Amino acid sequence: MLGTKLICIEGIPGSGKSSTAQFISRMFGQLSFPHKWWYEEELGHPVYVFTDAASAQQTVNDLSGGNYRDVIVRALRRWEQFAEHVAASEEIIIIDGCLLGYLTWSLFPYNVPEDEIMDYVKEVEVIIRGLNPCLIYFYQDDLRAALSSIIQRRGSDAEKHMLDRVSQSKYGKTHGLSGFDGMVTYWEDYRAIMESLYDSLHIHKLRIENHRGDWMDYYRRIMEFLGIEAEEALPHSDPSLQRFAGSYRFTDASGFVQICTVQWDSGQLIVDGLPQVWTHTALLPKPNQDVFDVASLPFQVRFLVDPDNDNIQLHMSGPALLDGAAECMAVKM
Repeated sequence: MLGTKLICIEGIPGSGKSSTAQFISRMFGQLSFPHKWWYEEELGHPVYVFTDAASAQQTVNDLSGGNYRDVIVRALRRWEQFAEHVAASEEIIIIDGCLLGYLTWSLFPYNVPEDEIMDYVKEVEVIIRGLNPCLIYFYQDDLRAALSSIIQRRGSDAEKHMLDRVSQSKYGKTHGLSGFDGMVTYWEDYRAIMESLYDSLHIHKLRIENHRGDWMDYYRRIMEFLGIEAEEALPHSDPSLQRFAGSYRFTDASGFVQICTVQWDSGQLIVDGLPQVWTHTALLPKPNQDVFDVASLPFQVRFLVDPDNDNIQLHMSGPALLDGAAECMAVKM
């Protein structure tokens, strides 16, 4: 395998970063490689300058008040601490949306000059150089089509969030960006910076144009790039798993009763309505047949069957995210 301690996966929102990070994590699990995947929205992420709501608000205040250089200094300090920890660990670390994303996504909408964004990332490159990092970067030639596909997949709430993010940003207001066309222009402008950064970085790197959605080919290329040999398990098509399909009832963090569903679709289980989980999300089987990874997320689902009465419980576990916990226990109705 390529002798790296740090794998960075980058691309615009919805381009497949987290799915790929999870794929690599599952491969490393098969090979018994010590590793840790830090999901980009995970609370306590070791690279982020904020650790809670108060520090996140302070970061926003600094950026909106023009004190972005203070934020950059704090971010570089976090990268230094992170690099020291990783160097001393036996684990390979996988991070998505952190090197070309994360802080650059925060600096760009506040109209921070491009050269200062570039300088920040180059300083990060120097800090992590001893980890022999490698970069996997997804891009799309037709960004308009890619954004349309992302919105269609994630739904109307995600569309509103993405549109508001552009139109309400300082960059969007300065350049008169609004609506879908404005969002396309925003991400085209940002992509130009990402492309320049990619070209300037002197690390192991792989660039993949992924508009076709041929993930078997992309993953094959990634495995070849990393120098690993493993087989990703196909979705489990054991018909007996259909017994887990149905509606489940749980109580959310606010004390309200909610309903989630599990469907058997084309030989795999699909969930809708679980907290912090996108709609129509697949469950990926682990070696233990009653345990599944939630696709693209750092969560696991376990089904527990009472042998006396065949009652079924769905338990979801995983780390808390920046906007809330994902722990859930639901009972089949």
